[in-house]
Amino acid sequence: MFERMKPVSKFITDANPVIDSPFPSTIPLLKLLLQSAGHTVRDTVHPGGCIGDAFVRSTEQHGDIDPDLVIWFATDTIRTMQHNNVSDEVYWHNLIDKQLSSFDTIDEFHNWLGNNINDEYVAIHNFIEETYNNPLVLALGGTGKVDKTLLDKVTNSKHHVLLPSIMEWITNGVFVHTPISFLSAGWPEHLKYESFNADIVNYIYEKTRHNPRLAFLATNGYVECMLPDARHLNASGATKLFDLIQLWIEENVS
Repeated sequence: MFERMKPVSKFITDANPVIDSPFPSTIPLLKLLLQSAGHTVRDTVHPGGCIGDAFVRSTEQHGDIDPDLVIWFATDTIRTMQHNNVSDEVYWHNLIDKQLSSFDTIDEFHNWLGNNINDEYVAIHNFIEETYNNPLVLALGGTGKVDKTLLDKVTNSKHHVLLPSIMEWITNGVFVHTPISFLSAGWPEHLKYESFNADIVNYIYEKTRHNPRLAFLATNGYVECMLPDARHLNASGATKLFDLIQLWIEENVS
């Protein structure tokens, strides 16, 4: 890939943890690969964070730059509620005791998720429009799968979806990514589960990280890209993703 690279003058990515993050064992490999290709890269992500966190860091750390391209990775939309400056106890209470216990059907739960995802896409679009000077925007599905239909309704022609789901791409479709595949929801003992719809609780449990497909991926030839947990890209997976992003840049960014 390197012989075809054309540097982009300014570039923001929301893809990897910053070096001075509280997670010192992490290496921002995608950022380093992009820099080695001649790009100027500013990253604003935080492990386990949400899009709102990235907005704040973009404004605080990189408010004086004008990028040619913004890349954002979809995360679990429920993380947005977790990171709105509330304690874990308040978060779990708001999410599970007040929200999940109020749904009577699985359809109601999915409608609620869809509304949250739509609001997040609107916020992303508005932030980029208000903060930067009309850059190209590239979306990829991380822990959250990008809903292209929803995204297209609230963004403009500058916004592109490279991969709705990195997990589906890296596994050639063996992994089926749903809106709750990596739902950030725990089940504290103090909550009143007798008020919950049992069908919804069972559905969430079966479709999230307890899904046996994750164990299948870890033992059937996909580990080279996702060691050690079958949920995150390792160096091999990040390199494959870099190749794909770099090719898109070469074809779309002048």
